Amino acid sequence: MRAYPSRTLLSLLLAALFAASALLAPATALARPAYSQPVTVTDASGTEMQIRGYGDEFFNLT
Repeated sequence: MRAYPSRTLLSLLLAALFAASALLAPATALARPAYSQPVTVTDASGTEMQIRGYGDEFFNLT
């Protein structure tokens, strides 16, 4: 028995939706807070300074 064209299209659409959600799900599971310990960096003039990062996956600054 042959499937109706709308059923085939719906099956393909659901398969694509499932594949897209499977690819995007791990990206949200890997979120974590920023590294908040001080880090010493040297700028172009040779001056050393300590910086610290703040934030999470949605908002962060140094």
